[in-house]
Amino acid sequence: MSECILVVGTTSDYIDHIRQHDPGRALFITDPAERARAHEERPDAEEEILCDLSDAGLVTQKLREHLNAYAITIDGVACYDCESLGLSASLARELALPFPSPAAVASSRNKFTARTLWQNNGVTCPKTIKVRTADEVQAFLAETKGPVVIKPLTGSGSELVFKCSDARQCTRAFAIMKNRLARHENTRMYADEEPSSVMTGARKEFVVEEFVSGTEYSCDFIVDGGRIHIIRTARKIPEPKQSFGTTLAYVLPGVLPEDIAERELHDQILRAAEALGIDRAVSMVDFIVQDDTVSLLEMTPRVGGDCLPPLILSSCGLDMITLALDFAQCKALSIPEKSHWRPLVGLRVFADTAGIIRSIDESSLRDDPRVVKSHIAHGTGSNVVLPPDDYDSRILGYIIFSPSTADIGQECHELAAKVAIEMEEQRWIRNRIS
Repeated sequence: MSECILVVGTTSDYIDHIRQHDPGRALFITDPAERARAHEERPDAEEEILCDLSDAGLVTQKLREHLNAYAITIDGVACYDCESLGLSASLARELALPFPSPAAVASSRNKFTARTLWQNNGVTCPKTIKVRTADEVQAFLAETKGPVVIKPLTGSGSELVFKCSDARQCTRAFAIMKNRLARHENTRMYADEEPSSVMTGARKEFVVEEFVSGTEYSCDFIVDGGRIHIIRTARKIPEPKQSFGTTLAYVLPGVLPEDIAERELHDQILRAAEALGIDRAVSMVDFIVQDDTVSLLEMTPRVGGDCLPPLILSSCGLDMITLALDFAQCKALSIPEKSHWRPLVGLRVFADTAGIIRSIDESSLRDDPRVVKSHIAHGTGSNVVLPPDDYDSRILGYIIFSPSTADIGQECHELAAKVAIEMEEQRWIRNRIS
């Protein structure tokens, strides 16, 4: 592997996928804790550097030593995880390779900065403020005269995201968020201070935004040289039984309402990327459609995660993980035409109760003709802790299926019910806030 792509800070399943589908193509920089809990085969010593990813100087030193020791040349930098984007940008600059700048990464990851830049550049998004106290949240609630959403300054997904309709809910949500972030283990996702960036105080300052009701979508796109190409759009189906903001399933392709002009959506996403300073990247964006208005929620210079990569692969044969590698090496990309995308749904499987999984049985899915693929990542013995104490252990896997009716939500619940889960009494739980 004399010449390869540097893949920064990703998870063991993505590493295994790359090693299986593109052997010898990547050098991985991995958090030692991620490697320690991995079930997949460990890469050879030449393929992986284990290092504390919170220390950029140490990572750079270890990388230089590794490249010299194995006579490796890096010709691209790729990243699949939000908390590693800043480090990736720093390493790419050190190696003089294309990647979004550290400033662009910081602006995209800081929700308040992103919204401010968007509003200043005519991009529609929810009104947003930055807060340090519960009183400020309540004042914003009174000003907007409607529900508000409080969430971390940085972060991704639905972790520690709360919808509040009254002062009591605002006070409780603020207390939970302040307590949880103060002791959150992911110090890179929620850094209290990052010198030379706009992301400071992520454990002390939060964002509050006006609640916008509508249908939420997610899309992967490529921006390069002032041009944009949308790879896919997926409609999100929310899961009201889980914490606010949790996505039950992705419907692919996600058909937009007729009132939404495709050209206008392209222009708004491009304008949003340019406002953040993202001039060349494979990126993803979440947005919500209310009546005939598109309101952008979040944008980050990486491909969409969750079950989206396997869903896209099943739909049209496009491997988004490989596409990110090709893009990093400035290779020509081949994206299937819209007519080649098979309508599919990616259903996320959740545990509804906390405890230890005694058994989990997905065998009945095999006899369902709708099911294209199922993957249960957490089995017997896994410990499930529910939000707000933990947001990851409840996600057990996914089911990809071909819908047979117009009521996709109902089909999702039918298929999810076919995964039989038995729980034991919980042996351990993180401290809770009552």
